[in-house]
Amino acid sequence: MKLQQMYLSFLMAICLVISIPGHCDELSERASMNKYVRRLLHTQNVNELEALSSDYLSTQARTSSGIWKLTVFNIAISQAFDTRHKDPSYWVVAEIWARNWVERYPESPAAHIAYAQMLINHGWSFRGNGYAKDVEPQNWAPFAEYTQQARTYLETHKTIAAKDPSWYELMAVIAKQQSWPEREFSELINEGLERYPAFYQIYFAAIGYYGPKWGGDAESIEKFAQAALRRTQSSEGFGMYARIYWVASQNHYDDRLFSDSLVDWPLMKKGIDDVLRKYPDNWNINNFARFACLSGDKAKTAELISRMDTPPLMAAWDQMSDFQQCKDWAYAEQATSDKSLHTDAQ
Repeated sequence: MKLQQMYLSFLMAICLVISIPGHCDELSERASMNKYVRRLLHTQNVNELEALSSDYLSTQARTSSGIWKLTVFNIAISQAFDTRHKDPSYWVVAEIWARNWVERYPESPAAHIAYAQMLINHGWSFRGNGYAKDVEPQNWAPFAEYTQQARTYLETHKTIAAKDPSWYELMAVIAKQQSWPEREFSELINEGLERYPAFYQIYFAAIGYYGPKWGGDAESIEKFAQAALRRTQSSEGFGMYARIYWVASQNHYDDRLFSDSLVDWPLMKKGIDDVLRKYPDNWNINNFARFACLSGDKAKTAELISRMDTPPLMAAWDQMSDFQQCKDWAYAEQATSDKSLHTDAQ
């Protein structure tokens, strides 16, 4: 309880500095959480890390946009194991630190997940974040070796670690990297979603596997999105469908979402409304306004832009010119200007 109060005080202080009226918006909330977790990591304060992760897991607390705070916590942990480091001594220290958390809290799901994340990131330090064609041939073997070490570790500690839904997320990442057969991957995902149907990251990790960058295709993504919609409709409405295609756009399609995927815009639009009913954060509104513009839906674009109560978020729009073009088009009075950003991009 003391840790939670300290964290909330820290978060409130960040929000006051940023001066967001009424609430701390999604991006500043993520940034403050990330900074706080990274500070705990830097000081090797595993006691507070353990308490914080346990709180996020038990409460299933959400950020302003609706994602689990546990996800933001895990991202901060992953970023702490910096894949840009090539020096073996860096990874010796990283492993000692991760193992210290496990030894202090052997029954902690978060500790085991952090250790596995360290192994995965160590592998990526060899592979690099570029295209597969640019990877040096000698670096594929250590990438595969550390991926397998992470898989073995997670499977060995499943009884403890899978009490946290992030176990299934990491296993899905490993399955993608190891090119598991679809049947085996589907069994993993279905097991995870049976246990944790509300944990978004399992769905999102599946989109990585089913997407074209890793051998999947548009049909596989749409099939999965429809199945996810059926699984979550009683609690999320159509929201999961919208969120899945948001991730598909980020990971695979970008501005080509409505030309290269099989997304059903009327369904996605229903999902947008359902997400915003529960989480009317400006981060959601900005991103959904961009999707409405890309889809060619002038009325929806105008509606969503009108709901923004802060300047446009460039992390959603990429460039101010993109936002301005969408806004000018959405509010244009003459039919001759009825031309979407998506059309202009072709």
